[in-house]
Amino acid sequence: TDKFKDEQIELIPLLQCYFNMLRNMGYITGENEKIVLNPKGHVAIELNNAHEIISTELLYSGFFDDCTPEETAALASCLIAQRQGKNNECEDYPPNLVDKIDKMTEIGQYVQDQMIENAVPFDEEEFLSYNINPAATTPVYLWATGHPFEEIMRHAQTILEGGIVRIIIMDHDLLKNFSNAAKVMGLKSLSEKFETAAEIIKRDIIFTGSLYLD
Repeated sequence: TDKFKDEQIELIPLLQCYFNMLRNMGYITGENEKIVLNPKGHVAIELNNAHEIISTELLYSGFFDDCTPEETAALASCLIAQRQGKNNECEDYPPNLVDKIDKMTEIGQYVQDQMIENAVPFDEEEFLSYNINPAATTPVYLWATGHPFEEIMRHAQTILEGGIVRIIIMDHDLLKNFSNAAKVMGLKSLSEKFETAAEIIKRDIIFTGSLYLD
């Protein structure tokens, strides 16, 4: 229909903005029908349960290289917490992760700057806080280091039990995807670290057959 054609025409400039950004950041090469995925593009495809570009930039920056599996699990939770804990009153982060959270935010800011530079539309007020939310960092870190569920909830503030469970389950899936992405990059030891991080949070009531998994 004419309406459908008009909508397609309106999408063309928007798609061009995305293509320009991905080309400038090294994810694709070429023009029009001859666009080819670069290695970074193939990595981004593996990370579709978080912001693909931020997650890929973290990998390519070596962000997780010096992290323990426990720290890796906690930091990955920042990428999937979304709006959970947005009203937490204090920044109750493990001291060893404060600088890492700042670095993750810097990388997120870089991606945001690229979006602005290439005229990609997005919500500037929500972009960083939605895609990098460290509110669950401490609960997930404590869970990864073997603490009981009751204790991690004492650090969850405004995040309810179901929210923490959901974050840990999503974090497990993201860590598995990070492991696959690291394999695509040829980084065997990093891939194994993500696998270990995924395994250490897969325990107890959260991963038993329960209402949380139904």
